[in-house]
Amino acid sequence: MAKVNRVSLLDALKKVTKVISNITTQPVLKGTLVEIANNQMKLTGTNLKTSIITKIDCDTGMFSESFVADAKLFLDIISKISSQEIEISFSDGNINIKGGDSNFNIRSIGDKNLFPNVEQSISDNKEIVIKSDVLRELTFKTIPFTSEDETRPTLGGVKLEFDENKMIGTSLDGYRLGHYVAQVENEKKAELLIESDALSNIIKTLDKDTVTIIYNDNSSLVGFNLGETLIFTQQLAGTFFDYRNMLKPDNYKARVIVNAQELRDAIERVSIVAREKGTFNPTTISINDNTLVLVAKNEIGNVMEKVSVDTKEGETMDYKISFNPNYLLAGIKATTSDKLEIRFNGELNPGYIIEEENNFVYLILPIRTKE
Repeated sequence: MAKVNRVSLLDALKKVTKVISNITTQPVLKGTLVEIANNQMKLTGTNLKTSIITKIDCDTGMFSESFVADAKLFLDIISKISSQEIEISFSDGNINIKGGDSNFNIRSIGDKNLFPNVEQSISDNKEIVIKSDVLRELTFKTIPFTSEDETRPTLGGVKLEFDENKMIGTSLDGYRLGHYVAQVENEKKAELLIESDALSNIIKTLDKDTVTIIYNDNSSLVGFNLGETLIFTQQLAGTFFDYRNMLKPDNYKARVIVNAQELRDAIERVSIVAREKGTFNPTTISINDNTLVLVAKNEIGNVMEKVSVDTKEGETMDYKISFNPNYLLAGIKATTSDKLEIRFNGELNPGYIIEEENNFVYLILPIRTKE
C-alpha cells in the first residue's frame, strides 16, 4: 500500500491526462500508467505523439507495483475524495483507492507491458537549457499563427531554430507569419519542428525557471524536462516552408510608428462593421499626412477610424492596402510593447507589424479588392 497526498496526486493526474484520448484502438492508451516504488509515484500519459511523465513523493514502505488505471475514472475518483491522504494498493488486477470514508475498487485496463516506454526511446542525447520565460514568450508570439489544415501538417507546428546564443521561433498558416528571435546562452545548432498542441501543453506545465530541451539528430523524438515533469513529443514529419525567402521586413516603401493600444482599439471598432455573416470584410489602410486611416464597410454601413502617427518615413503612400482585420488584431495581441512599427511595400505585397527592433516580426498578406 502507498500513501500519497491527494492534492499532489490530483495535480499530477491533471498533467498527464491532457494528452490521453479515448479515441484509440489500444485500450492501454486510454489509461494512466502508475509506477510506485521507493517512496515515489511516477505517472505517465501518452497518445503516442506526445507523452507526459511526472513524479510525486509518497510513502510506499515496502510496496512496489505498477498498473494502468482508466485515466478519466482515476482522475474523477481522486478529485471527489474528501480526505487529504489517499491510500492505493494493487492486487490481481484490482486497484483499491481509499480516502476518508471512501473506498473504491476498479479494474486495471490493458497490459502494462504494452505501455510505450518513451524514456528509453531517445539516447545519446544533446541538451539545450533555456529560461522558461523565453519559451513562454516564444509560444505566445507563434502558436496563434499555426495552421489547422490537415493537408499541410508541417504548418501545424512551430519551427525552433537554435544558433549561437540565439533561439528563433517561426510559424505560419498561409496568410500570416509570426517570427520571434530571443537571445539565449547556447552554443549548439539545432532545428526542431514541434506541434503547437505539444508546445501548449509544455507551457501549461512549466513549474521551474528553466527548461531543458532533449534531442538527438537521428531521432524525431524531442523531450522537454520541466523539473518533476518530462514531456516527450514526436516532431512533425516533413519540410517546413522556406520562410526566409518570404520574410523581408527591410524591403519596404513606407513605415510608421503608432501607439499599440490606440491601433488595437481602432481595429476592434472597425471589426464591428467588417464582420459580416461569420467572416470579415477587408479593412483598408492608408496614410493621410500623419494619420493612419482605417476603413471598413458591409451591406448596411461603414466605419472610418484614424490613428495618430508618431513617426513616418518613406514614400508618400498614394495607394490603399487591405487586410483581414481579425488577422491584424491577432498580430497586435501577440505584442507587449507600447509602440509598434508598421511597414508597407505596396498594395499587393505583405505588410509587417514589428516590435522591438525585429525581435518579433508579424507578416500579413494583403487582400485584393475590386477598388
